[in-house]
Amino acid sequence: MRIIIPTTAKPVELRAIKRRPRVPASYMAMAGDFRPLALSADYHRFVNGPLRSVVAELPSVELSLSDALDCGRSWELPVLIAHLMEAAGRLGTAEAMLVWATGMVDADLNPQGADYHIALKLELSRPLFAEAAASGEAIAMVVPPPQGAGERQLIAAFCAEFGIALTIASTLEDVLSAFGLVNETLAPTSLPAVADDASAGPASSGVAGAVPADAASPDGARRRPLALGIAGLAAAGLAAAGFAVFASDPSTSPATTGHEPERALIAASDNLALDGLYAKDRAACQAKIYSGEPLSIEPAVLRSGGFALAARDGLCGLRLRNLSDQSQKLFVDARLTGLAIPGGASVASGGELSAGESTLLYFARPPTALTADAVLRDRTGLESRVPITID
Repeated sequence: MRIIIPTTAKPVELRAIKRRPRVPASYMAMAGDFRPLALSADYHRFVNGPLRSVVAELPSVELSLSDALDCGRSWELPVLIAHLMEAAGRLGTAEAMLVWATGMVDADLNPQGADYHIALKLELSRPLFAEAAASGEAIAMVVPPPQGAGERQLIAAFCAEFGIALTIASTLEDVLSAFGLVNETLAPTSLPAVADDASAGPASSGVAGAVPADAASPDGARRRPLALGIAGLAAAGLAAAGFAVFASDPSTSPATTGHEPERALIAASDNLALDGLYAKDRAACQAKIYSGEPLSIEPAVLRSGGFALAARDGLCGLRLRNLSDQSQKLFVDARLTGLAIPGGASVASGGELSAGESTLLYFARPPTALTADAVLRDRTGLESRVPITID
């Protein structure tokens, strides 16, 4: 079984879930690497919060990925599915199935509808779907309720083209039912019937039908119990585990305007906020980034239309936030991204931030004195440059 986490850059394959009882915190890493990716703190909170209330006896976990995930929340639904399959003993089996899912979940693990750039993600996944269909691999797709009839029709067209079994899920039970799982034991249950749009249940075109009952319970597969109920975790409770970071998936480049984008040097406070993330020293930085513990946040000082930060040993990274009232592409030049932990530097190629959203950049080593630029580009191609000085 293969789990795919589609992004607006490329499909990312979830390679493995490795239980690490002696590791202090759960983390994401690229396959073959031990260094945590930028979303590791959010993943740690996900495992220690909602997921632990469903998958019992869950220690710290390493989530091994084919490529980096460094912002956004649409990884939550496919990662939830992967954990459910791992707990049922199915993730590491030879079950010939490709699972494609995108979307965030709430504190009760219910998928949430939002704009997930479905059209782009589907198009980028077309070669993957074609390869799976040609090899006879079953394909299952799980998505939250689409954003309108057009998106629903697009999803249906892809499913028809590649023989994809679709579940539109709005609850945790919809997700479980799609794969023949039940809350109490993760044992297979009876497979749900295909639902039409008028049904009160999940809109499904037979994902569970693509999972034979005998395949759901391979001989010798280990089973771990699910908790009987889902604890309703308040959003404030999750936030208490560490400071909240709201970031979106990297998005598409703005439409080509046919000319070089306009550029303007703006006051730093107009469109961008910058904070330094600090700890006592470099060792404390590494420990906190790895464990998901909160770092101290110190706003950067405004200086000559830009930002300034102190270059001390305890500077662990940066938090950049879009203050404008529209989505912006954020680019940070290589003088800063070259210092970042691998997977934490998508801002080099441009990550899209919605109004009010943030992204993190963790440093792999302490920065020395430098001056770099952050560039915000709106959907019309207008660029605003903000200098960042570390001294």
